[in-house]
Amino acid sequence: MSLLRFVARSMLASYFVINGVKAFRHPEDLVEAAQPVADALLPKVDAVLPESVRGYLPEDTTGFVKCTGIAQVVGGLSLATGIGRRLG
Repeated sequence: MSLLRFVARSMLASYFVINGVKAFRHPEDLVEAAQPVADALLPKVDAVLPESVRGYLPEDTTGFVKCTGIAQVVGGLSLATGIGRRLG
């Protein structure tokens, strides 16, 4: 991997990591914007998943925003380190 690619991936990954940390630490700032998505997505996902997995899903929009923030941090770190960068 060239130096330019490393710098570019790190810069792109920093955006996702910073926004993920903000979403996890202060989810109340994003709850209003995420409410329509959570209302549309969570019931559909809940209907598809088996009963044993449903307990791990967030019940409210605040939990949904926190889970999204964690996913952004993990994706950003995987992109920055190059481990699973396509999935990240």
